[in-house]
Amino acid sequence: MAVSAPSGEGTWDVIVVGAGHNGLTAAAYLARAGRTVLVLEARNRIGGACTLEHPFEDPGFVVSPCAYLVGLLHHRVIDELDLRRHGYRVHVVDPHLWCPFDDGTALSLWDDSARNHQAVATMSPGDADGYTRYEQLFGRIRQALRSEPHDTWVGDAPDRPALEDLLGNDPELIEVMFEESIASVIERHVQDERLRTALHGQGLIGTWAGPRDPGTAAIHAMHSMGTIEGREGAWGYVQGGMGRVSFALAAAAEEALSSRMEPASEPGRSSPTRIREPHSGCFPMRHRRRLPTGCVPGAWRGRSSRSTARSRDSRPSPLQARTTRRTAPW
Repeated sequence: MAVSAPSGEGTWDVIVVGAGHNGLTAAAYLARAGRTVLVLEARNRIGGACTLEHPFEDPGFVVSPCAYLVGLLHHRVIDELDLRRHGYRVHVVDPHLWCPFDDGTALSLWDDSARNHQAVATMSPGDADGYTRYEQLFGRIRQALRSEPHDTWVGDAPDRPALEDLLGNDPELIEVMFEESIASVIERHVQDERLRTALHGQGLIGTWAGPRDPGTAAIHAMHSMGTIEGREGAWGYVQGGMGRVSFALAAAAEEALSSRMEPASEPGRSSPTRIREPHSGCFPMRHRRRLPTGCVPGAWRGRSSRSTARSRDSRPSPLQARTTRRTAPW
């Protein structure tokens, strides 16, 4: 059901709440499908956790304040939205791990199994083959869940029975994906405490967990499933910072909507672009009063009012559009 806009501004087929990278991706695909889309954002910049900040007076320091690497962005999104044409550039991180130890040794791990075997053998000869089996274990999971025609990242999300079938009903793979701790997996493959310590963190990224908490092995499994520049399991640094992913997505959506967005003079900065038309493409929740009466649930309106009261930022969003009569703002 289309939502009527304020007088004279047409209708929107879809309202996306939040201009983070997921919201922007949804907006871009919806726009490509011919829908008119409005994106709402509470902050004065787009990108959510995938953005840029300038925390220092020197404008040369551009910081990715939350997300700092790209690794799980599906290549279909990159290709279908033509993100490279919109400025997306990535440089593969290799080595992807370097860990120094108190005894003066250090471990480097690469996107090269043979090189990793040699690196582990240099530090702990008895663990080299075990580490290779550890790598292969997560490679088997990636192969089962991310290979065509059963790429589980495309289409409807499978339930547990479907995932177990895709894993070949292999008890080890199922245990890793659903139950096991990262410490348990590591410690049955390698013995050297330095190596164990270096690897434990692979199951803790983005969690409040410890290495012996159940389910942490699945964190590493998830982070091993991406493909960057054709390299399975790789991660990369985005040229210009992680906000460039969001800015490329916004540009793809802008293009699909046949509208013209005006980012701030330096995308990601807090200095906003002023609205030139009666509406902005992505405006703060405090402007929810512009939505027609009755289209916003009362409970949500109350929560957003409290959120607005806590906000000290009254400036408009840097993601703003000058739209044609053919499209709704987003």
